[in-house]
Amino acid sequence: MSDQFISVESEQDVKSVLSLERVSFEQMVACDRALRKSKNFDLRDLVARRTVQLVTSQSRPAHRARPDLEQAARIVATSAIARAKNLADVPARVHEARQLLDQGSKNSTIKLTTEVFSSAEKKLAELTLYLSDSSPRSLVSAGSLLRDELIERPDLAMEAADIALLTEPQNVAALNVKGSALSDLELFEDAVIVLDSALALQPRNRFVLPAYSRALEGIGRVDDAIEVVELVLEMWPNDEAAIKRLLTLYKNSRQYEEFEIALESLKFLGPREPKRDQWVELLAVEVLLEAKDFDGAAKTMKGIHSPEGSNNKKLFDKIQKTLKAHRAGQNQLWSD
Repeated sequence: MSDQFISVESEQDVKSVLSLERVSFEQMVACDRALRKSKNFDLRDLVARRTVQLVTSQSRPAHRARPDLEQAARIVATSAIARAKNLADVPARVHEARQLLDQGSKNSTIKLTTEVFSSAEKKLAELTLYLSDSSPRSLVSAGSLLRDELIERPDLAMEAADIALLTEPQNVAALNVKGSALSDLELFEDAVIVLDSALALQPRNRFVLPAYSRALEGIGRVDDAIEVVELVLEMWPNDEAAIKRLLTLYKNSRQYEEFEIALESLKFLGPREPKRDQWVELLAVEVLLEAKDFDGAAKTMKGIHSPEGSNNKKLFDKIQKTLKAHRAGQNQLWSD
């Protein structure tokens, strides 16, 4: 870890961190966060390269290495594609990101690096492939990837959706991408208008309804947002995204009692069996983790024992690794 801790809020702070001989991974993440809206692309590139160098040279247990490697891949991809001026510029920026990830894999002393970085490279390669095809279907797929947390370019996702809509004005998937991207940009009123038009064409679209719920939440219509998600769950009681969206709505609006009630009632939407009950509880823990409520997540996990079924075991292990990584980070944040 670094010998000193520096608060990172400005470009000058980032330069101060980069001037240090030793830095922590947490500091590099803070540098990336401080530069998210910056147009100083060269500085963002330096942060990405230093992050890859740092994360691929440290020997750590797998449960700590994986989340750091995944975060490093996101920093590389978002930093590179942030330079893209338009859709036509994206493939060149994807190439830059893939080169850095490939270089990191080759130079790494950690076996896990290749697995994690290759997964990111595959997603970036898919984006290039979709953009090479001008069909509405491919543009919609490209738009979905551009919204992905690995890339975070909702503005370009809107551009892709708009091009698709020029050819097919009533393409519900394109309208959904556009409306969702507008929500990503916190233009919730515009998102509601676009998603309203999508629902006018397909009132019970399984993918548009959750996006519509999110947009409604954004303009303060939380009760309406909850009703929309409940409609989805009436039709598809095992819809993972809808279950998490409902719990997130209660969590975000600080309706903690309703969160607990919903957690229990969700178990009754499908056939009552221990395996499904565990699955719903594990999804609730994921919602708490996404909200950075690590104490709440750890408390809920204490009530989950011996996960049943391969999917539950994978989710259980994933959550345990995230909690371990968080505890390790807390213990070492200020240590040398």
